[in-house]
Amino acid sequence: MGWETRRGGNARFYTRSKRVDGRVVREYLGNGVAANETAHKDEEKLARMRAIREEKSRLAELDELVENYFRQVSAILDNTLNAAGYRQHKRGEWRKSRADNK
Repeated sequence: MGWETRRGGNARFYTRSKRVDGRVVREYLGNGVAANETAHKDEEKLARMRAIREEKSRLAELDELVENYFRQVSAILDNTLNAAGYRQHKRGEWRKSRADNK
């Protein structure tokens, strides 16, 4: 995608590549007003895609932090409940151990 100048020529023209039936096809848009508008739209689209990619990356980092925090809190809770005489029934709910009920 971009402006090109061929060897020996001084005219610039805008091209972009796209996939058609699994093949890459060049689309020549020329050097007029329509080509300038298309180039501007393509640049805006690229900027939006970059912003979305950066936001996804930032959210993935935040998600990882929350997940680590959850694991740490779960480990503390498990240790606290075990120390208080509880056991986890079939990896589900926590129940008071029978030995402690008597």
